Amino acid sequence: MSAMTWDRLRQEPYRLLFPLGIVFGCLGVIHWLLFALGVADASPHYHAAMQLGAYLYCFIAGFLWTALPRMTAAPAASTRELGGMLVLLAGQAVLLAFHQEILGQLCFVGLLILLVAFAARRLGGGVTGDVYGAAVETAEIAALLSFVGLIGAIAPVWA
Repeated sequence: MSAMTWDRLRQEPYRLLFPLGIVFGCLGVIHWLLFALGVADASPHYHAAMQLGAYLYCFIAGFLWTALPRMTAAPAASTRELGGMLVLLAGQAVLLAFHQEILGQLCFVGLLILLVAFAARRLGGGVTGDVYGAAVETAEIAALLSFVGLIGAIAPVWA
């Protein structure tokens, strides 16, 4: 078995995203256990957002980001794309855990934009580099805004 390198993860993102999807699935369910134990409040929004926005997204993106480049002989995911996805996924999970639903959903919007831009670039479809770059930059802005919101959300906890 060969070592897992960042370059190999870019070539085969499913190797990272499928296990990450399982983790997010567990996080999306565990709050019900915490609610049953009286440790946390019930949050159907958290459950739905984690299951759709993180758990399911990881499996869809893991498949598409691995299969599309192979089927179209297009380049694999770049460091910027995969890194951006990981930042948005982590930001979404943390923001939802701190009850920042709107900012968490902003991360999900960024993830969707990134997924569509990735697919459009690999499928050709007449998408120019400028449109692709704008989509990735929009996803990065969503990640930045979510991070700023996260700092605002947890700053009172530190005070």
